[in-house]
Amino acid sequence: MRKLFVVAVALMLATIASRGQAAVNYQLEIDKYRDLSATPPCQSVTVFTDGDALTEVFEFSGATRRSGGMGVVRELLVIAAQSTTVGFDLVLSSRTFTGSPLNEAFTPVKGEMNNSLETTITVTASDWVSLGGVSYARITGIDYVYDLPDGQDDLHAQAVMNVGDESVTANNLVFKLKVAWLD
Repeated sequence: MRKLFVVAVALMLATIASRGQAAVNYQLEIDKYRDLSATPPCQSVTVFTDGDALTEVFEFSGATRRSGGMGVVRELLVIAAQSTTVGFDLVLSSRTFTGSPLNEAFTPVKGEMNNSLETTITVTASDWVSLGGVSYARITGIDYVYDLPDGQDDLHAQAVMNVGDESVTANNLVFKLKVAWLD
């Protein structure tokens, strides 16, 4: 009888211990994805070199449901009104920042980037698909979660060339982010 009692206590303690070490799972409630579109303001510049600002700073409005909210970037779609293979990094920031002028070396203000840089999304020359005179690049599986500060509900961005077709005209680019609000 005593043996049975010790075995029962041991089983109970093992069960309690295993429950205490179980992973805590949180479910993200995603009701709908939103497509945020932006066509950056720029001039018609036709010669870029690696490291140059391919666009001026622009914003994706409505990145969260409310000021200071959270979201997740699922994918990026870039459409060019010409055939291109330009490679670039899309720098995303939670606050507006002083970017670099178009077609100049990307040298943002360090203090601004330290406090607001969210992530960069890289588009390579091989990501582009040409359809006649139009090209597009789709980057999927990004799954980047962002948390904007109070007073902010937009993501700010600037594209920086890293490799590829240096004859692209920046005013032919349209950027679309697929995001989900998490709050």
